[in-house]
Amino acid sequence: MCTATIAASHKKEMGMANAFERVIDWMLGPFARELARMPASSFRYLLNGL
Repeated sequence: MCTATIAASHKKEMGMANAFERVIDWMLGPFARELARMPASSFRYLLNGL
């Protein structure tokens, strides 16, 4: 493969990875923000049942 083809392929793959990251961010963002608001002492109760 020539360098231009490899660069185009890499750019396409990075675009797909960025899109996948945005979807995960969109789905888990509200949950992550709620976890960030929790005080540190409450995490022991959250993970107590594991």
